[in-house]
Amino acid sequence: MNTENLMNQYLALKEASENIKQQMEIIKQQLGQALPEGGKVSGHNVTWTKPRLNTTALAKDFTPETNPELYKQTIDSKAVSQHLAPAVLDKYRTGTPTITIR
Repeated sequence: MNTENLMNQYLALKEASENIKQQMEIIKQQLGQALPEGGKVSGHNVTWTKPRLNTTALAKDFTPETNPELYKQTIDSKAVSQHLAPAVLDKYRTGTPTITIR
């Protein structure tokens, strides 16, 4: 199969998957409305997950100076990339490379 056919097949599957994802999201919303406290349906659990915290807003209101117990020191991955050679960093990488098509 040539690359043109592969790309056409990929794009067709991508469009189909986007349609399926939209339909799945609609069904999830309907299940959420029907089960506001969560529940079990056909052996599957329906649960609500709270939205993520806006840590930027939290940091603005709860500064490290006044609330040091809320903070921890972490490594800065951007600084690491700027100061260490790629060959050094390779041994610290996990997972597998991914291919992105846009």
